[in-house]
Amino acid sequence: MCHPSENVDPEPLPGALRDEVAVPVRGGPEVPARLCVPAEGVAAPRGAVILATDIFGANAFYRALADRLAAAGIAALLPDLFFREGPLAEPTRELAYARRAKLDDERALRELGAGCDWLRETFDVAEGRVGTLGFCLGGNLVLHLAARRRDLATVSYYAFPAGLPAPKAVGPPREWVDRMQGPILGLWGERDEKVGLANVEEFERLARQAELDYEHHVYAGCDHGFLGGLDDPDRPDRGAAIDAWSRTLRFLEARLGRARRRPR
Repeated sequence: MCHPSENVDPEPLPGALRDEVAVPVRGGPEVPARLCVPAEGVAAPRGAVILATDIFGANAFYRALADRLAAAGIAALLPDLFFREGPLAEPTRELAYARRAKLDDERALRELGAGCDWLRETFDVAEGRVGTLGFCLGGNLVLHLAARRRDLATVSYYAFPAGLPAPKAVGPPREWVDRMQGPILGLWGERDEKVGLANVEEFERLARQAELDYEHHVYAGCDHGFLGGLDDPDRPDRGAAIDAWSRTLRFLEARLGRARRRPR
């Protein structure tokens, strides 16, 4: 499992402001999204990031994560890539997989790309990069975006280098490494049998071979979805979650362009 949780709002974090926005997409309907910004509501000096979720969608886990980014000084856009398919009646694996089977990955990539463009325009980051932060399914999507755009700093959690089977899925990331543009940070758990450590090692080899600006870390003893330990002090992977989140923030702060929100 990745990050199943109720589709509700967590308690707001101090230092983060929330807004509901609509992202325009050429040739399609607007995508509903949550925008979280630092509390002053004027500037995001450390950059702007778009989040790409797992199959459970823009639920409480990801809304809290967007708050965390904003509280750290990074503007965060959380689009609902499943808005056409609708919310899950319950956060079960069976229902989530059934809904994922209906998702058109190419459409999701267009919508994520539109979100990146929207962030560039909204936060005036013409001189720098936009961040992408993806998990599981979203981890694959942001790697695919890195093969299509040159203006991103990519963080991918528990991606599937060998691909994810689904009716409208894009191909496996290992097949387009030579087209990717860095910088890219990949994060995995050592015991993630769904992904396969051999696939992670092959992806690293291909990235080095392509001279990609790439770094990764594999957390010993951790499985898929280990970042869930951020909010659960009783989980054995809590230390790994804290370390991975710290790595993520350091990477984004070092690689993103400064961003200031344009006047409305």
